[in-house]
Amino acid sequence: MRRLLVAALVTLTLGTSCIFGDSPQGASEELADLAAGVTKTEYAAIYRYQLTGPLAPSLRTRLEIIQKPPVSVRKYETSTPDESGKLVSLRSWQVHNAQGDYACTDYEKLGVRCVANPIASGTFGQAQIDEFFDTPRTDEAFSSVRKSTRRFRILGEQGTCFEAVPAAPTEPPITSPQPVIIPERFRYELCFAEDGILLRGRRTILEDVEGGRQREVLVEAVSISRVVEPDELRLPGPVATAEDVRN
Repeated sequence: MRRLLVAALVTLTLGTSCIFGDSPQGASEELADLAAGVTKTEYAAIYRYQLTGPLAPSLRTRLEIIQKPPVSVRKYETSTPDESGKLVSLRSWQVHNAQGDYACTDYEKLGVRCVANPIASGTFGQAQIDEFFDTPRTDEAFSSVRKSTRRFRILGEQGTCFEAVPAAPTEPPITSPQPVIIPERFRYELCFAEDGILLRGRRTILEDVEGGRQREVLVEAVSISRVVEPDELRLPGPVATAEDVRN
C-alpha cells in the first residue's frame, strides 16, 4: 500500500511539472543561458519596436542587428511625422570591431559620422529597448521566471518562451513627475531561437495607467538571416572626432 502511495505521489508531481513547466530557479537559469548564447551567433535580424496604449507616441522604430563575433553593428532608426505629416527619420548605430567601440549618427549636414565610444554599453544604448536584449542574460534580473509550454513559431523559427517578472531595484526610485510603476507590476514574455536570437519580447504593465488601459511594448523580429557578408560589418560612415561633429 505504501509503495502504491509513493508511486501515486511521484506521478502527481511529474504531471504538475509538465503543466506548469520547470521550477522558477531552473527556468531562470535556462533563460539566462539561452539568451547569452546569442553572443556567439552569426546573424542579421531586423525588428519592429512598437508601443501600444494611451501613452504611446506616434513613433515608428526599426532595429537592426548584424553580428559576426566579435564584430557587431546595431542600428536604431525612428520616424516621426512632422506637422505636415511627413516622416522625419533619425538614425544611429552602435558598432564594435577590432579597433574598439563606435557611436555613429546620421547628421543633417554632415551625413553619417562615427566617433570612438569607449564607454559603450547596451545593445542599442537605449535602456527601454536594451532590457529585451541584455537583461535576460543577467543573473537574478527577474524575481520569477516560468517557462511556457505553448509552442511559438515566427519566421520559420521555433521559439522557446518564458514569462518573467523583474526583480525590484536595489536603489530607491528617483523622484519624478511621471507615474510611479512598481516593478512587480511588469510582466515580460520573451521568446528565443535555439541559438539565443530574440524572436519576440513583450512587456506589459499590469496595473492601470492613464485612460484605464494596459500599456504594452513589443519587440518582434521581421527578418532573420544567419549569413552575414563582410560589407555589412563595416562602419556606416567615416570616423570623426567629437569636435568635428560639434562644429
